[in-house]
Amino acid sequence: MPEGNHYGSQLDSRDIIAGFFPKLQTTMEDLWSARISIEVPSNREAEEYTWLGQVPVMREWVGGRHEEVLNLYTLTIRNHVYEATLPISVEDLRRDKTGMLRTRVAELAVRTGTHWNTLAANLIGAGEAGTVGLAYDGQFFYDTDHNESGTSQSNDLTATEVPSANVVDANAPTASEAANIIVETVSYMMSLTDDRGEPINQGPQAVVILVTKAAHLAAFNSATLLNVLTGSTDNPIRGLREKGWTFEVQYSPRITAANKVYFNIGNPELGGAPLIRQIETEVETQLEGAGSHEEMRNNRHVFGVKAVRGIGYGMWQRAALVTLS
Repeated sequence: MPEGNHYGSQLDSRDIIAGFFPKLQTTMEDLWSARISIEVPSNREAEEYTWLGQVPVMREWVGGRHEEVLNLYTLTIRNHVYEATLPISVEDLRRDKTGMLRTRVAELAVRTGTHWNTLAANLIGAGEAGTVGLAYDGQFFYDTDHNESGTSQSNDLTATEVPSANVVDANAPTASEAANIIVETVSYMMSLTDDRGEPINQGPQAVVILVTKAAHLAAFNSATLLNVLTGSTDNPIRGLREKGWTFEVQYSPRITAANKVYFNIGNPELGGAPLIRQIETEVETQLEGAGSHEEMRNNRHVFGVKAVRGIGYGMWQRAALVTLS
């Protein structure tokens, strides 16, 4: 009998899908959505979060202690069931000599992992219009009148708040323009306050910047990497980097808003992030393979993945939208 993929001696579907979870794990480790979100376990269809306001600040002891009750906000995030199913013909399995089916299963692992990026991008893209829900304070996630601290605060920014956002060409800003936008936006976000009126984004932070155009990616990526910009000009970001700030630029073509740049600030593992990723069940796999009813009736194997998860807005103060003009 010749060597090769003779049915009965070839690798079966279990062998082909063996690499699914290792590839899924490496994909999950590189998700930008994980770096701007808090992961929360869930055990029900919808979770209601009791969003407690910030603790009071120190005051001079005058006339005894002054009790201040924590402000209370609520937010509901609903879980949904997601799936992807890959049928594999028995004949394709027998004939596959080049490993293409393994490649397809690896691609399925990548798409299963990056599904979180898809959910996050959809949520971010809708944040200015509130079409998929509101922030915990009842406002659009990106809005000009967040009022929980008693004053209207904006994280929907234009050249009014970020003067450098007024660029020569909004479709293709330069690295120098992008660097100035980054510094001004970070500075503005450091001025945002919590419900006690206290600045909330203090000290070195991790900054993830989402862009929606290739030209924006080139400009903002160069701005975060170069020490010297055009004309031997020192990059203003250097000072922030030297103080411990980190910057990461990601291209998300799923967000289609024109000439908008999305800033996310904070360290999720330390608490407080723009988004909440809610997990009721981790990724599960199912296989109808060799000897199954599916093989006998339809001459194929079927590999499926499933997860139950949800996503929602977290702290609007950790995010800002900048519109270039």
